[in-house]
Amino acid sequence: MQTVTDQRNRTAGPRRARAVTAALLAAALVVLSACGTDNPPKGAGEISTYVALGDSGTSGVGLLPVTNEACNRSSLNYPSLIADRLGFDYFVDASCAGASSADLVAAQRTEKGVNAPQLEQVPVDADLVTIGIGLNDHGLSYYLLYICLETNGVVGPECRNYLQQPDSVIDAIIGAMAGTLQTDLEAIRERAPDARIVLIGYPRLLPENGTCPREVPLTADAIPRFRYSQRKISEAMATAARGARVDFVDMYTESEGHDACSTDRWINGQNIEPGKALAFHPFASYHAAVAAKLETLLDPA
Repeated sequence: MQTVTDQRNRTAGPRRARAVTAALLAAALVVLSACGTDNPPKGAGEISTYVALGDSGTSGVGLLPVTNEACNRSSLNYPSLIADRLGFDYFVDASCAGASSADLVAAQRTEKGVNAPQLEQVPVDADLVTIGIGLNDHGLSYYLLYICLETNGVVGPECRNYLQQPDSVIDAIIGAMAGTLQTDLEAIRERAPDARIVLIGYPRLLPENGTCPREVPLTADAIPRFRYSQRKISEAMATAARGARVDFVDMYTESEGHDACSTDRWINGQNIEPGKALAFHPFASYHAAVAAKLETLLDPA
């Protein structure tokens, strides 16, 4: 089978027996399985072709080694890890840092190249498609985080104006994201009707209690809304998955205790860690956790 640039042929060999630990089985409880969905319940042994779609949370931006400079795509991101573990015949990683839903259907131009429309990289006979996208839609990441970050202890008037608005403002933005996301999922189903589709949620940046201003310098007034928004985004993604009748992996719930303030971080704070993560982006430990969740979902026995 022939591939194009950044697609890897993998020869299917005898599969190793994998013992699933009690911890993995417990973790599976926070995955919405294919039960009650239109998702073909394909297990790992029935999957030959896998395509990963998504933004920087999927591509592994900032994590070395890099396999695609245009998209800051790492070979240690969760799509590569699960493809290595389960040995699919054909694997395409179309994820790209900075991607929004618009980049599913249009070419994405970056500082170092061009990524073809992500949906065009999904073959009609795909067996598995994962997608992690949404925070770059409708200005969500800006309103969620960047508008109220302190610089030298100062925030701009945009933050003050934003915080004076009711929660319905952020609810509307999150609702728009969820609507776009459901449309994305339905477009994937139209493109690859027999594929099992899995939506990957985002990890939490802040814990439910306490803060760490050195890592996440949000103004104190913004923190309650940020926590509220983290939870609402995860709920909205779950709703979009249900609406499209596909699987959802809830990484907000799964990352409890692994926020940027914890001693076992899955996501970075404001300081770039060269080779490990950009600011406010996941570490390798997060990608390993997502891969483990996917393996449990696809190969539970």
